[in-house]
Amino acid sequence: MNSGIKVNTNCAHEFEKMKMQKSYRYIIFKISDDLKEIEVEECAPRDATYEDMRSTLVDQTECRYAACDLEFEGASGQARSKLAFITWTPGSAKSKPKMVYACSQASLKKALQLDIEVPARDAEGLDIANAIERVRRGMRD
Repeated sequence: MNSGIKVNTNCAHEFEKMKMQKSYRYIIFKISDDLKEIEVEECAPRDATYEDMRSTLVDQTECRYAACDLEFEGASGQARSKLAFITWTPGSAKSKPKMVYACSQASLKKALQLDIEVPARDAEGLDIANAIERVRRGMRD
């Protein structure tokens, strides 16, 4: 289902900087107040952590999307890094925004070309162990 909300070209531009140049640890996206486009809300510097992103999202009472460069230890013990798409849909959010975000996420995922999704509705859903498990399920080690 498509909501008709466009993805601002800056979303893909900033994501490319994160992906190719390792400019950011994570990017948080939101739907504009006029419900016309998905836009970049925050780009975190490379020295930011997953926990920084988690805290930012948990403090947020509205829905958000995020792209995160998640670093973890692979099954063979080697360091791994994988880009993940995170959907933040807190219980405190109203029903209409939840539906709009749900209907719009496919457009952003397509624009960013991200396959691995970490859905979260509460702080536990954003736990790093949960995110790493989701990422591992979406890739071969």
